[in-house]
Amino acid sequence: MAPRFETRLDQAENFTAFTARPIGRRTFLIVTGGIAAAAALAPRLAWAKKAARLAGTPSLLQPWSLATGTPEGAFETARALISAAVLAPSEWNTQPWRFEVEDATVRLVTEPARLLPSTDPDGRGAMVSQGAALENLLVAARAYGLRPTVTYMPREGANGVVAEVVWATGRCSRPFRCGAPTGAATTGAGSCPSSGPSWSPRCPKA
Repeated sequence: MAPRFETRLDQAENFTAFTARPIGRRTFLIVTGGIAAAAALAPRLAWAKKAARLAGTPSLLQPWSLATGTPEGAFETARALISAAVLAPSEWNTQPWRFEVEDATVRLVTEPARLLPSTDPDGRGAMVSQGAALENLLVAARAYGLRPTVTYMPREGANGVVAEVVWATGRCSRPFRCGAPTGAATTGAGSCPSSGPSWSPRCPKA
């Protein structure tokens, strides 16, 4: 019995030493600072969401709230298209893009500060991420009843411009799938849904 008692005593001492390990001053400041910041911001975040809800407008704290109807004017259209584009996935969520707007034109531009030269030296991951953002933008444009035209690497990619999208109202240039992602209904070539949100546009009437 004696050896077993000594073993348990050693284990208890080791467990006590582990649980009583002090935390450093830096860790303590980070933890307490985070708790204090969360406690200070919580009422303001709740107030902002409540004010937006009472006003009947989407909160600025929710960039994923997309326009449910066709935007009015070139600027609001560009805002809606970019709001859809930035929801695209990206490598390590770096979002290596920025957008430039000029009238009815949106340019997708590489953001050098968000590249990953160590893990993505050839920029392949960044290009795939930018392609996902561009596809989101084009899907949203067609859902809003627009006819987008894309120029890839305009001016040979000068100033980091990856793509330039110009849109016009009119009929879509390719078939458009209507309804939920699982739906099988597809409109004929050269037709657009008349209205509806970006991700679930209504099918045009026959």
